[in-house]
Amino acid sequence: MKRSIVTNFLANEFDVEKVDAYMKQLVEVQYTATSDRSIISKMNDMIYLAESYVYHKAEEGEIISLLHLNLDLNDTPLYKLRSYPNKLMKEALDEFFHQMK
Repeated sequence: MKRSIVTNFLANEFDVEKVDAYMKQLVEVQYTATSDRSIISKMNDMIYLAESYVYHKAEEGEIISLLHLNLDLNDTPLYKLRSYPNKLMKEALDEFFHQMK
């Protein structure tokens, strides 16, 4: 799981030093439940987008990697947050790194 997170961060062109610092303090990755219906709705939207993206690529005879699928989904705006996942994560990583110093 941690290796996939690092791969995703680096594919989004996040600063290597910041990614290293973040990953060193990360003890374990946990999934948690939510009852926030708007978050569940956005997760379902992302699932539909992913399915649609993979379907259309398959129709064109293309093969899509999970990394490229994730990069495309990271460039999908989230209305509730009024931003993009990759931009929000970069800002959070920058803030984490700033607080460390």
